[in-house]
Amino acid sequence: MWTLRRGMTLSASGVTLACLALGCGPRNELDRLVPVKGKILFSGKPITTGNTRTVILYPDADQGNKTAHEPRGTIDKDGNFEILTANRSGAPPGAYKVAVMVMESPLPGSKDMYSPPKWLIDAKYGDPKTSGLKLNAVENAPEGAYDLNVKN
Repeated sequence: MWTLRRGMTLSASGVTLACLALGCGPRNELDRLVPVKGKILFSGKPITTGNTRTVILYPDADQGNKTAHEPRGTIDKDGNFEILTANRSGAPPGAYKVAVMVMESPLPGSKDMYSPPKWLIDAKYGDPKTSGLKLNAVENAPEGAYDLNVKN
């Protein structure tokens, strides 16, 4: 028993319940992120164009991935990406469908800044249902395991 202010007491079970309510209970899936780094290739070459280059992982529930997160990363000028989940490096383990977006978006202040972005790869890759791209985030994946190739 612990004594609180004004003579209130709290048992060990009360502390446990309070701790669970505050989120310091069992570990969550963000405590088990695995590194996901790779390269996006366009017909075998790194994607170097576009000012909007993103890769998004969508949990594949059909393959048992029930995470509520959609990990994502930015593709750099050499085609490399690193996935983040809730601003943390990595992704919850499991199977994912992948979307890749490479676009040229109008820059703020330009005369066409309200124009829609122009796709620089086939737009089908921007939808996980049509991209055909998949990956399985696992511990200790070999180098190149997450490299993806898109074609027009």
